[in-house]
Amino acid sequence: MGFFEAAERVLNKTKRPMRPNEITDIALKNGFLETSGKTPRQTMASRLYTDVLRKGRMSRFVQLDKGLFGLRRINYTSGRSIAPTVMERRPVGIVTEYSDLMSAAYLDDVIEYLADKPGIYALYGENEELWYVGLATNLKTRLRQHQSDRHRGRWTKFRIFVVPNNRLDAVETILIQIACPKGNRTKGNIRGAKNITDEIRRDFIARIRKYERF
Repeated sequence: MGFFEAAERVLNKTKRPMRPNEITDIALKNGFLETSGKTPRQTMASRLYTDVLRKGRMSRFVQLDKGLFGLRRINYTSGRSIAPTVMERRPVGIVTEYSDLMSAAYLDDVIEYLADKPGIYALYGENEELWYVGLATNLKTRLRQHQSDRHRGRWTKFRIFVVPNNRLDAVETILIQIACPKGNRTKGNIRGAKNITDEIRRDFIARIRKYERF
């Protein structure tokens, strides 16, 4: 029995969401899974993430929380709202697809899914601290570059947001201006927008001086 069939059998038997490691252990213990690989836990996690990522709502599996999977046909009542799948499609808005915070170990699977899609990405270092925010007309190519450029070794997790090409600059600039990631050398320019900072400061000073006269 393969990884998908074994995972489905375990999840159907337990009737509760589970993490890939637990699914793998139960599958091996009960003889549901046949594999000669040395890292079945990692393989199970990769297979589940990739299946949900590629197939979306067509997958038999669903990601209910970070690293927590279940069967789509089962209505889990956990007392809290169900989180979106790893890559959730959105029919409207600037962001059409996005991912949860994911380990760099799954980068190859995500890259394979992305194909030539444009978007914004965020790289995270130790303690999930935001390291870098960038835009790319081709997320697949750019993320591969960051595995060997000046950011190599500085990030261990990432998030991606698929955004239309004509919105990339504006979204990236806003994110950098707000978050100020350590790895970004420039803050970016908000083209065509008026900076009201000095005007507000002048009005504030004028108001203070007005009251000082009394």
